[in-house]
Amino acid sequence: MTRCCGSFMKIQTAIVLPDIQSPFENKRSLKAIEKFMSTKRWDHLVYLGDFVDNFSIAKYNEGKPGLTEGKSILKELKHAESILGKKILNL
Repeated sequence: MTRCCGSFMKIQTAIVLPDIQSPFENKRSLKAIEKFMSTKRWDHLVYLGDFVDNFSIAKYNEGKPGLTEGKSILKELKHAESILGKKILNL
């Protein structure tokens, strides 16, 4: 407990993860983070930046069909769901 503004507040711990970039995430790093999360006590999980890369619909890929062939935003979102362990799509 810490004192602030005349009252006591519980100190909370947050895990902050920037730019996952699914489906291009670093699987080794995510495994290490999952292990850390399972062994520590924490209150909040915060995702910063791009969780999904959106490679298949990115402006910088316009006119480059070879880069996006076989990829779709639906596949990217389903992959992100597998990382999160819960549905983000309502289809």
